Amino acid sequence: MGKLVSIQHLRGLAVFSVVVFHALQWEWIPFEPGQFGVELFFVISGFVMWITTAGHAPAPTAFLARRAARVIPLYWLVSLTALAVVLIRPGAIPNVIPDPLHVVLSLAFIPHLDPKGGPFPLLNPGWTLNYEAFFYLVFAACLTVPLRWRAQAVTAIMLAVFLFGARILTWTYFFGANAEMLVFVSGIWLAKAWQAKALPGRGTGMTLVALGVVILAVLTALIYRPAIWRPFLFGGPALLIAIGWLAMAADKKGVPAWPWLQKLGDASYAIYLSHTLTAPAVAKLCLHQPWLFIPLDVATGLGGGLLCHALVEKPLIRWAKALVK
Repeated sequence: MGKLVSIQHLRGLAVFSVVVFHALQWEWIPFEPGQFGVELFFVISGFVMWITTAGHAPAPTAFLARRAARVIPLYWLVSLTALAVVLIRPGAIPNVIPDPLHVVLSLAFIPHLDPKGGPFPLLNPGWTLNYEAFFYLVFAACLTVPLRWRAQAVTAIMLAVFLFGARILTWTYFFGANAEMLVFVSGIWLAKAWQAKALPGRGTGMTLVALGVVILAVLTALIYRPAIWRPFLFGGPALLIAIGWLAMAADKKGVPAWPWLQKLGDASYAIYLSHTLTAPAVAKLCLHQPWLFIPLDVATGLGGGLLCHALVEKPLIRWAKALVK
């Protein structure tokens, strides 16, 4: 597929919104819709998995091996770094709990309750990777289905998983058997529309982006707290923005270059994993002065993630790809 700059823009927007949300969360400033970046990542994941396999589907094992090579090394490294920090200085990073079973289950992408009773792995943002891992397993299995029925197969399975958690074994809802599975599916169907050149025109695309932003602004004004409707209330705007932005990118006028946003997109995985590790140090430095902490924490989270991408993630990717080959 090559690199779609518009997809990198969306990744950059997603990670920026999450970093800002966490910075404001430290100061108890409500900005819950900032978490919509997670749903935007899920839409992107569905889109990219479809586009990269539609032309020539790899064997399920090869697909999973490539996904593991891309996701696991940095996740394990950042998680173990956080673990080492709290072993040396207990409590230095909030919510990083050095319980042996918790650590093992976290590194294995197995959803579980942490020692505090929350559905989070050792590195809290990693809950989304548990969802991603499940989506990869379903998608890999469906690579054995003929291309003409593959999207329908993934959709049927993910819908069944959602209904299973919502109606049958309800405790599984909090471990991934929920409507977030449908957000991945929306990315697949967006990819099919993109392939078929069936996206709306530029004007409609701009309207969809604006509508997504307005919905998020309204949710912010209403101080919405994520609950059972989160996949729809955050996933809906995420999908609208993704459709609109890709529609604008497909137009001959294209979208603004915005190289800074593309760079954030390139480094989005490293930023997402590492940004929560720097916040405690910034908080101590600023003594919880919001006017100083928030911009400094955002800058540190983004800057540290960019450095992590350049100095750590890229070499890890090269090593992991060579290992898989």
